[in-house]
Amino acid sequence: MDHDTSPEARRRYFELLRSKSEAEKLEMAAALSAAAREMTRVGIRMRNPGASEEEVRRIFREIVYGAGPRGER
Repeated sequence: MDHDTSPEARRRYFELLRSKSEAEKLEMAAALSAAAREMTRVGIRMRNPGASEEEVRRIFREIVYGAGPRGER
């Protein structure tokens, strides 16, 4: 957590996390992952306003998985 978080707030945050079931923690992680993927796609669209959905998917794959074995695009 950030340095601007008080020790009490930090303690309470971790207490809340520990109180979650494994299923709830997994659901939270999946939601954060989905949000990160969507923010990545939004950023791609903002930087490439004329890109087709296929181009957005290609750029997304490059960001997430790399350019491919031969630097393919």
